[in-house]
Amino acid sequence: IDSCTIYNCYKGVCLYDACRYTSITNNTIYGCQSDGVYLYINSAYNTISGNAIYQNGRDGIHLYNSTVTVNTFSNNIVRDNARHGCWFNNCQVSNIFTNETYYGNAGCGLYVNSRPGGVTVTDSLFGITRTNTSGDIGIQGGTQVILKNCLLDSPTEVYWATAYATNWVRSYKHDQVAGAIKIWGDYLVSGTETWNDSTPTYTGAGDATAQKIVTFGPGATGLNDGKSLLRIDSSAALDMSNSDPSKKTLIAAESEAIPYSIIISGKPIGNPALRD
Repeated sequence: IDSCTIYNCYKGVCLYDACRYTSITNNTIYGCQSDGVYLYINSAYNTISGNAIYQNGRDGIHLYNSTVTVNTFSNNIVRDNARHGCWFNNCQVSNIFTNETYYGNAGCGLYVNSRPGGVTVTDSLFGITRTNTSGDIGIQGGTQVILKNCLLDSPTEVYWATAYATNWVRSYKHDQVAGAIKIWGDYLVSGTETWNDSTPTYTGAGDATAQKIVTFGPGATGLNDGKSLLRIDSSAALDMSNSDPSKKTLIAAESEAIPYSIIISGKPIGNPALRD
């Protein structure tokens, strides 16, 4: 489906019942009563690229009820939809978003309510020109969202639909001013959120390539090399004395390849030695 103008219908483009290897490219999709693009029940390996998707009655893009959803989204402008820009709903496995733009949506720019799996977003813009009302990224459920070199510019960058004690964020770009810690130089960690790491094995003054366990407990100073990973808990419920390594320990190597990344997840990855 290429270079079409699709408007004033119920749903713009629908891929149903394990539809695979379909391309939806360079289209203008707007004014639909429901979703602009709808992928349903195991639709996988599809490419959605170069589309302008706007002013639809529900979501710009809606992925629903799939156990295999390896779809690729790139260079789409998704704006001013009545609910979310993209809703990743009850899906599993990976989807990849590159060079996407989401703004002016009444819900979130990207909302992930999913089974275990992952969404990777690179080189994308959220909340520019007009904000996404509920937040740029929304998350609920046992999945993770990986952001690499993305700009989150709405007043609410990260929206937790439910404040689970196991939600966490990782960042390579941060500071650690006591009481005013910011991730990626932008996201302010509130006083109700608890840094969720064990004691450091390195201070940052040693081997630049050494792996580190990062500390940012209450009042801790931790590392300040701008590249170390952090993990935070999204509620105050976690006991910092808990010895469970999946909740306490984060091991990471420095990486110049992804110096500006945030990882958001509904629960910890099973392996406590989280490496990039």
